Amino acid sequence: RNKIVYLTARPLSLASTTRKLLQTLRQSSSSLHQNDDRLPSGPLLCNLKELSSILLSELVLKDVHNHKMELLERQILVPFHDVRIASSAASSLKNEDTAEE
Repeated sequence: RNKIVYLTARPLSLASTTRKLLQTLRQSSSSLHQNDDRLPSGPLLCNLKELSSILLSELVLKDVHNHKMELLERQILVPFHDVRIASSAASSLKNEDTAEE
């Protein structure tokens, strides 16, 4: 079974709101099973920088992907490499439509 890790550029102070958002999102599916279209559960990794740095990265520099790559490397890849466990590919969820929260 695949494991999902959600990476967000949102600050830690919005972790609860972001988790609630993820619980309400649905995957588009041609399946008739309504309950099977929810996003899988998984840990949420947030941005630990100050809000001013986050806003600069998001709105001016537009380099949020750099934060996500660094976070993925630091929290997932390096620890797995350190214990010599093969890592699998990961995805980040980018949600521009709800960035106003």
